[in-house]
Amino acid sequence: MFSAAVMKIGPSAHQAGLEGVRRGLNDLNRAANDIARNGTTQEPDAASLAESAVDLRTARNQVQASVRVIETENEVLGSLLDTRA
Repeated sequence: MFSAAVMKIGPSAHQAGLEGVRRGLNDLNRAANDIARNGTTQEPDAASLAESAVDLRTARNQVQASVRVIETENEVLGSLLDTRA
């Protein structure tokens, strides 16, 4: 019964963290491409550049938060295993 509860909790938190990292990296790549593309025009669009910079920061924060979810899940599972042993 104990291990069944861990199996149900662990993979979902891990999957959520991985999905968050994947989405954040995709958003980060998109924002970086927008910034690079904006820098190659004759007259860069300041508003678009600012929006892309905000998107870049938001994506970075999403990746960091998602990594923290994975780290926390690992810590909780480790504590549960230590308690069980």
